[in-house]
Amino acid sequence: MKTWGKVATIAVVALALAGCTAEPATVAVTSNSDPAPTKTPTSEQGYLKGIADVSEDMSRAPDALWIEIGESACVALSADVTPSQVAGQLVASGNVTDAEAGAIVVEASTHLCPEYAPQ
Repeated sequence: MKTWGKVATIAVVALALAGCTAEPATVAVTSNSDPAPTKTPTSEQGYLKGIADVSEDMSRAPDALWIEIGESACVALSADVTPSQVAGQLVASGNVTDAEAGAIVVEASTHLCPEYAPQ
């Protein structure tokens, strides 16, 4: 049950791409695992570049929102939500393309939470 809550968080954050004015809902996340490595501006820039390489129009949302969506993807991955489920929820929001959703998951796991990077 907790897993789907994390996936729902991603969907709520992704809705902001559509210009929704409501504040995104937050889900409290508890974890017994080690804290995630500290992100650097370089890792955030790498994440954004990876998405820009496949995005039709990243300018429709500020970089901070794209980063928030990537961080939500990391939260979901840490809760054992599969990359396919994360991407599926992003696409289901109707605000990102299949290519963007895939890039969000891959680039987030590579740059924002490398402990979940594809092997």
